[in-house]
Amino acid sequence: MNIYQRNILGVEIDVYDIQDAYGVGHPEAHAIKKLLLSGDRGYKDKIQDLTEAKKSIDRAITMAIRKKGNFSEDLRGPDHE
Repeated sequence: MNIYQRNILGVEIDVYDIQDAYGVGHPEAHAIKKLLLSGDRGYKDKIQDLTEAKKSIDRAITMAIRKKGNFSEDLRGPDHE
């Protein structure tokens, strides 16, 4: 079993199975992996994983804004109200 796998009700699944089941896109998937295993993957601490998850979520927001067609908001980024 790898670090991403868990036994749930007798079924071996991993974070990628969950993401696939929910149709999660790449930036969101990266953030979910970081959040589910923050600090537990052995080479990055919790704060670094959480910071990287936030960056992935910010990127996903920027991509969603771009897809929606609101380019002026996209240029400012998701942290501006």
